[in-house]
Amino acid sequence: MKEFRIAIFCFCVSLLLSGFSLASAGLATEAETYFSRGNDYYAKGLYDEAISEYSKAILINPEYAEAYKMRGDAYYRKGLYSEAVNDYDRVTPMSSDFVIVYYNKALALEHLGQREEAVNSYLFFVQHAASEQSIYVDIAKRRIKALGR
Repeated sequence: MKEFRIAIFCFCVSLLLSGFSLASAGLATEAETYFSRGNDYYAKGLYDEAISEYSKAILINPEYAEAYKMRGDAYYRKGLYSEAVNDYDRVTPMSSDFVIVYYNKALALEHLGQREEAVNSYLFFVQHAASEQSIYVDIAKRRIKALGR
């Protein structure tokens, strides 16, 4: 009888744990849905709507680096450079896969008149960019020179 209770207990625990993973998967899918909608709006130039969708994805998954990057890009397109920099700052510590964010951040910092910070961001980008980003590396080097470094 004791073994039966232990077996039932283990079964219940496994059901409970699988329910949590299913719930997590559901939230991840929901965040991806909002992110995808945001991308659709962004592609159409509807930046307010894109920002709203990316924000929903981030609310569900606060570690969603790509959503922060894209929301930052949408803020940048709207001329909201401080907001863009804030989102880019959220991305950069999360993932090394997003080195382009340093380039985007540098552009926003230039608009804000933060020349030294822009140069530092460009320099980081130049040092870590992948070979397929060479066109951006060239532009970044020109911007560094133009900013007096």
